[in-house]
Amino acid sequence: MKLYELNTEITAIESKMMAYAEEHEGDVSGFELQGELDKLEGAREDKIINLALWYKNCASDEKAIAVERKNLQARENTLKNRQEWLKTVLTHEVKEGEKLKDTRVSISWKASEAVEITVAPEALPAQYLRKKVTIEADKKPIMEALKSGIEIVGAKIVNRNNIQVK
Repeated sequence: MKLYELNTEITAIESKMMAYAEEHEGDVSGFELQGELDKLEGAREDKIINLALWYKNCASDEKAIAVERKNLQARENTLKNRQEWLKTVLTHEVKEGEKLKDTRVSISWKASEAVEITVAPEALPAQYLRKKVTIEADKKPIMEALKSGIEIVGAKIVNRNNIQVK
């Protein structure tokens, strides 16, 4: 979806970048964008305006894809739930050990083994437990502490300028 008309040179660079992304599984970090931009004819201001328009096009595409992903995930969940419901119905309707078959589908029972845990995991011997621990910095309280004058080794407030394209 193109919201803004880009000049043909920027469009050509965009096409090259998309081809590069397809060849490299979406990774464009190795694409020589600056070299391509240096080849462009025209005023610096026009180049910058066209880059900003390209940015806005990318942002709108990203939003559209996110909405579509959300819709597809909802459909996927609906289909998974429907499958589970249908499997439950089949489990109740087909007698254990019974086999049904036609040219389109085959229904049968298969024996399997599973471990059933009847106690809290902490009650099991330690060698049978798997522990997952994730430690990460909580930046919001760190920011508040630093602003209030508390010194934290390894943390500091950094002022940045972030470009905005609207």
